Amino acid sequence: MAPEKTPSETLSVEKAVQRIHEMCVNNAERVKKLEEQYNQMLQNFTQKHEEIEARIVNIQSQNSEMHIKATSTLEENKQQFDEIKQQCNEMMRILHSSTKKEQLEPENIHEASKTASNYLTSIQPTLNIADHLNNTSKSVPSFLTNEIQTQRSQTIMIPSPTTIPTFSGKCLESPNQFLIRIEEYTEAVYGWNQTTLLFHISEFLRGTALNWYCQLTATHQRPKIWAEFVSLFLSQFNPHVRTVSHKQEWLQCKQWEDETINEFLIRLRTIWFEQKPKETEADFIKHLLCKMRSDLFTMMGVSPGASLDEIILKAQKVEEILFLRNEEHRVTEYFKQISFKDNTLDTHKYRNGNDINHHKSTQFSNLEYSLNEQDASPQRNKYYTKEQWNDDESSQNANSNAQFTVDHSSSKTSNPIKCGSCGIFGHYTKICPHNNANNYQSSTSNSHSKNAHGALRERNLDAHP
Repeated sequence: MAPEKTPSETLSVEKAVQRIHEMCVNNAERVKKLEEQYNQMLQNFTQKHEEIEARIVNIQSQNSEMHIKATSTLEENKQQFDEIKQQCNEMMRILHSSTKKEQLEPENIHEASKTASNYLTSIQPTLNIADHLNNTSKSVPSFLTNEIQTQRSQTIMIPSPTTIPTFSGKCLESPNQFLIRIEEYTEAVYGWNQTTLLFHISEFLRGTALNWYCQLTATHQRPKIWAEFVSLFLSQFNPHVRTVSHKQEWLQCKQWEDETINEFLIRLRTIWFEQKPKETEADFIKHLLCKMRSDLFTMMGVSPGASLDEIILKAQKVEEILFLRNEEHRVTEYFKQISFKDNTLDTHKYRNGNDINHHKSTQFSNLEYSLNEQDASPQRNKYYTKEQWNDDESSQNANSNAQFTVDHSSSKTSNPIKCGSCGIFGHYTKICPHNNANNYQSSTSNSHSKNAHGALRERNLDAHP
């Protein structure tokens, strides 16, 4: 079917022209509004563009000024550094030449001491720098005097020489200790962080370790961060032989009898770091309690949730108590030994005194009997007394020798005292029984003669009243 046709409106020419005119007016107004909007947007864009250009120009000018300042500062620093370097070289040359002159001419030593004394006196506040420069102008170069007049003295801090930590990759070296030392050394001496240290780590490697790092660089496998380098380093230089040896040390690691808890803690933790790197502090506390001395663990009384610091504090207190107990026991044993030696000496003195007293009583009884028998037969009494004295003297010497021969074996080990008279251990020379026996013989002979003469005088008086 054919589409239906819409009915067309019939307009006159005037109306059609009027409508067309209205449409043109509306379109003109719309175009005008669009032009105004476009002009406004263009004006805004132009203004923003000008502001951005002004900012860019300002930033460029600031950058150029900063670059000029940095360049000038760098040039000044370079010039100052070159001047200082030249001055140092000149000073070293002067010192070297003066040293040679001193070696060739010993008289220059006296002149150098005078120059040094003049320099020291110039430091005193009573003198001026100008006076000092006038006094020392003959010995100090001109450029140094000008430097002293124009500038103050600058102090150059030179760090003390220390051993640079290096690693060669040998089995006896510890990679963990090297990593800790290299971080602390570079941070203290150079102020490096881990990133800077990673770029310069090859300067501290030697031998096999340096070859390994060069191979990583050649194969483009060099680590980008420090943690990655540490992981590769430990995996490379922790060989199986080292792991097995540390495992054996870990199994045999026990606290010694004369080892303190702090010393054992350091030794145990060193092996624990390499043998159990993934364990925590709680696991380390268990290992510590299992491997410490049994007497120390028994007296501590550690609670299950105690920290490592609490365990160490309790162990230190128990060690102090055990030390005091051992010290007290040692002192007690010492005094026991001293008292035993004193008792041994007293026993020897008592035995020697009893033997001498017994011998004296026997001699006096025999002497009294001989005086009573003297009236009957003086010749027999004289013979009997002499024979008895010889027998008693021989028996006394035999008894004393036998006694101190027996005591010699026992006193030699218990008492190191040796007599200078008889050579027997266990007594002094002043209490030697041989000396007492000799003294006793002389005193007895004198008393015997006096008593005999007295008895004869009394008997004669009785016979002749």
